[in-house]
Amino acid sequence: MQFGLSESVAHWGRYRPDKPAVFANGVSLSYGQLNARIEAVCSRLVAATFSGPRIAVAVESKLEMLIAYLCVLRLGKSIVALNSGLKAEAVRTNLDDTQTTQFIHDKRFSTWTKLFRSPPRALSLEDVDWTAKWQVHCPPETRPNDEWGVLFSSGTTGTPKGIERDHYSMVTEFIGWCLELPLSRDTTFYIGRPIFYTGGLVLTASTLLAGGTVVLNDYANDNDSHSVWADYQEFGKHHRIDWAFFVPDQLRKFTDFARERYKCSAKNILVMGAPISGSEKLRARERLRCGIVESWGNSESLGTITDPEDLDTRPDSVGRPFLTDELIVVDESGKRVPPNTLGRIAGGEEAGFAQYSGRPDATRQVKQCQLIISDDIGYLDEQGYLYVRGREQELFIVAGRTYSVRDLEESLGSTPGVVELTVVPLESEGGDATLCALVIQDAGPTVSESELLQRLNDKLPFPLKLERAMKVSAIPKVPSGKVDKGTCAKLVKSGR
Repeated sequence: MQFGLSESVAHWGRYRPDKPAVFANGVSLSYGQLNARIEAVCSRLVAATFSGPRIAVAVESKLEMLIAYLCVLRLGKSIVALNSGLKAEAVRTNLDDTQTTQFIHDKRFSTWTKLFRSPPRALSLEDVDWTAKWQVHCPPETRPNDEWGVLFSSGTTGTPKGIERDHYSMVTEFIGWCLELPLSRDTTFYIGRPIFYTGGLVLTASTLLAGGTVVLNDYANDNDSHSVWADYQEFGKHHRIDWAFFVPDQLRKFTDFARERYKCSAKNILVMGAPISGSEKLRARERLRCGIVESWGNSESLGTITDPEDLDTRPDSVGRPFLTDELIVVDESGKRVPPNTLGRIAGGEEAGFAQYSGRPDATRQVKQCQLIISDDIGYLDEQGYLYVRGREQELFIVAGRTYSVRDLEESLGSTPGVVELTVVPLESEGGDATLCALVIQDAGPTVSESELLQRLNDKLPFPLKLERAMKVSAIPKVPSGKVDKGTCAKLVKSGR
């Protein structure tokens, strides 16, 4: 298989060497320069006899992380895209699951060599001489079903799982993004998330596949919306931005910032990674004065996308399946359910998810009836557009009826005095869930937890009722920025 990300970068490096490939931290790197850096690292890896099938990568700089990924692919190896925000124990589990014995890192992650079961064959990017002479490395021929890399889930319900993806699934996903957005050699794409997460990675790769330009600026804190907004605005002063990618929490904050100090925005913003309501998307479009496109998906390779005009006709939908893909909703037995019926979102095995590294039981739960069955619950309308109601773990029963945490949070989000909240359903002996909420209060007059509880319950229909509203300074989140449901439940149970 001689078509892919590494091959495309090599092609543009030869035939459009002066075309900007990456903007990173005030520096513009052309395709020719990017390709030269890739070859410099490849030469070091070959000299160090990196011979195993997988190479783990943990690098602080987005640009250098991208270079490392491309080096791994150019040598015909599989990327293990470690999440640099994880704690040591989770990283150790990921390394054990993937049985990785090779490691590319920078100074910040040099201590991670101690997390391997035995000392790995390692290369620090600080040891690479970017100006040294290098030889051209042609990727060995790969087959469509050969492993492209191991990506990791967000870890909202536990230690992230390693998701093995093949070349066919990754390349077809890149092409899908190129066609759907669409992306071209004239596209400039601002990536507002780390590229070890699937969203940031596939959008970066798709733009480079098409010969476009990506913006990979680093922030002191990837989840600090103020610093991301400031960088986004500064870049937009001097450059045209066709597309920008942010997660819902960032888009919500940007919508608020734009009310008072709006300056510039991309022509279109792509939002994905967590739930966002139609009303929030409409408000963002109005204040940021740009198109809003939403995508739902998971690292197991299922996905949907909206068209900009969907926001006027079906604002709460996460869209239709990608071109040529098929998506269905099934019951617990794997049987397709009728339109407007809640069930688990599923797609065909041909999507390309092979298995979870080192976790056969988890793989069997997801791959059933020749389907990839996700944890997400939703329904398809009569036209085949998807609506997501949350994860299976976020559904609860009250008075014999099933509700979703997402619906409650949307209802309560506009409560006066509330900046952010998350609903935590706890199992009870009577069968009905006990509902609690963690709440960040705004800077206005302080109210007691009992008064806050009353305000929240006044917005809920019978028979729903919160038993407690706990004021907190921050809602626990995993490194991806998603709410850490497990930690939230522990916090509520502890009463602190």
